[in-house]
Amino acid sequence: MNRIQCNQFVPCLSACSQLRDAFIYQLTQGFSHFDRQLRNDLLVIISLISATVIDIPYVQSGLAKQLALLATFQEGCLQLDS
Repeated sequence: MNRIQCNQFVPCLSACSQLRDAFIYQLTQGFSHFDRQLRNDLLVIISLISATVIDIPYVQSGLAKQLALLATFQEGCLQLDS
């Protein structure tokens, strides 16, 4: 997928919601080495898209809130459903 295709696809709210759901699912349900690798790959994809596409609806999809919660949570008290 080149930059033009990425700019047309990613600003869609449903695309961001799908990325959020896939990342959160892998984070909460993935326990194998493969699952952790896939979770890390999803996070890299999210990072690359944010560096490339300006108008991504991360806030509207809830992805920004989830990433902020994950980046600042204290171990032992992870709450993803709020």
